[in-house]
Amino acid sequence: MRKARSDSKLKNLPPDQYEALVDWMLAGVPYRVIKKRLADEFKVVVRGNSALTDFWNDCCAAALLARRQRAIAMADEVAAEAEKRPGEFDAATIDALKQKAFELAVNPNADPRDVKGLFMLVLKARDQAINEREIELAEQKFREQQARNEQASEKLRDVVSGGGISRGTIKQIEEALKLL
Repeated sequence: MRKARSDSKLKNLPPDQYEALVDWMLAGVPYRVIKKRLADEFKVVVRGNSALTDFWNDCCAAALLARRQRAIAMADEVAAEAEKRPGEFDAATIDALKQKAFELAVNPNADPRDVKGLFMLVLKARDQAINEREIELAEQKFREQQARNEQASEKLRDVVSGGGISRGTIKQIEEALKLL
């Protein structure tokens, strides 16, 4: 009776072990570490790297392409939503983008364009938050200046209604101008 080929053993792992192996490979775990994990955790011995390479080519490449397609689709959806309503990029969405960008950044098999796209969205969201804060500060400064102008105008009206320019009136005008 012939022994099953190593790559055949890998392809016929139980579903949870199969998924774990795919995840390890997609995460870029080195083959030597994968072989040790297979032996320790699943009691499956793989001697050479060819079985892992065959498993990658037959099983992981398709899973990688599917993950990339999902990542691209998600990035496109988020970008379209951000363009529709740029001011409504909520914190949960930004956190999800940061997490996905991190996951792609640490994955050695990730497409650099996907990583760049997600990081650009994160940076765009950060720029929006900074711009919103700058607008709030400018509005606050404008309101404060309007209040000072109103106080100065009120003091000048008091001077005019006082009926002339005396030393006290000049002093009041100087105080009003200091407020500006």
